[in-house]
Amino acid sequence: MKIVKHIVGIVSTLTVALSIAVASAQTPVAATTSMSPVPPPMQDLSMLTNHASLVGYAFKQVADVSMWVSSAAQAQNWEPSGYFTFTNQVKNERTLNAVLSQYWWGIQTVDTNAYINTGASFMNNPTDGVSPTYSVFQAYGGGYPVNMGSYWGFPGSYLSMPIQLAPNIWIALPGVVDARLIITDQWGEYGMQISTQNGGFWFPSDYTATNVVLVLTRNILGTDGYWRNYTQGYSFATGTEILLTWVQFQMLLTDSQDFITYSNPSGMDVSIFTSQSYGKVPLLMPTFVKDLTKGVKLSVHTTEGQYATGFIIENLLTGDKLTIPVPAGQTSITRDFSAGDYSIIPLGISLKAPSQYYYYGKG
Repeated sequence: MKIVKHIVGIVSTLTVALSIAVASAQTPVAATTSMSPVPPPMQDLSMLTNHASLVGYAFKQVADVSMWVSSAAQAQNWEPSGYFTFTNQVKNERTLNAVLSQYWWGIQTVDTNAYINTGASFMNNPTDGVSPTYSVFQAYGGGYPVNMGSYWGFPGSYLSMPIQLAPNIWIALPGVVDARLIITDQWGEYGMQISTQNGGFWFPSDYTATNVVLVLTRNILGTDGYWRNYTQGYSFATGTEILLTWVQFQMLLTDSQDFITYSNPSGMDVSIFTSQSYGKVPLLMPTFVKDLTKGVKLSVHTTEGQYATGFIIENLLTGDKLTIPVPAGQTSITRDFSAGDYSIIPLGISLKAPSQYYYYGKG
């Protein structure tokens, strides 16, 4: 399979979709938008930019209704249930109720004070061979039975079951391999990975808001026989596709409190800043590009006056080690170095671990 990674885009100041392609450490790939043919346009995703639009989209997916009734005090060991096909082209609360309200439900209980649960799932019925079957809406209700004279039943106030949109709605999108949301709020920006599977993604229904950008990566076979990944952004604020930023950079490492590097030093004088004798003794890592025979002075000490009493010097290429003590009464050593890379471990400096403070209050 031929794979070429393609990133569509220029910069969005609020949203950064980062893709890095490196040919080698010496020759990075130039930032360009002409690496491959223009991606096919994104399908209409406007239903995601507004919650009401998403609800309308979901209603159109409803094809079947599953009902059930249960109670902890029921006499039988099965839940009365029913499954109904919804054929009306008009799909709303009225037409869904028309399917359900024509049926009477019964349940035997051993306790008339026991709560009876009712529920319904409104299912889709995909025909594309890819999309999953799932509950697009759910409804839950129930109550305690009431003596209606000749029978026990539910008063009208118990019969209502609010229909609620599912927490995740399936959106069919051929070729999608990655999907995420980038949300901007008062605390800044953060990303949310959302689930994808064959031919689509699961959109979290609570995130239809103008401060959201949807970023999708699709793997598409071009007319030239190459598979390419196209990453595109879709702004919920404008309802349009947005261009993404290509950020290109190199990584550089620097010293820390843990180690110090040197290049051809004529001397290494390290002062460890401490607070009540807390600090870190760093590893020294000098590099010499040529032999130094005039001597390199080496001294490591704390700000409180402790000096290293010796050093372990290792040639990183050969692995040869040498332990050199600091002469009595001295604070440093002087040593010649051959060209190469070395590590130097200071010895004899006694430091304390950081203190942990715990506060307890009266409960």
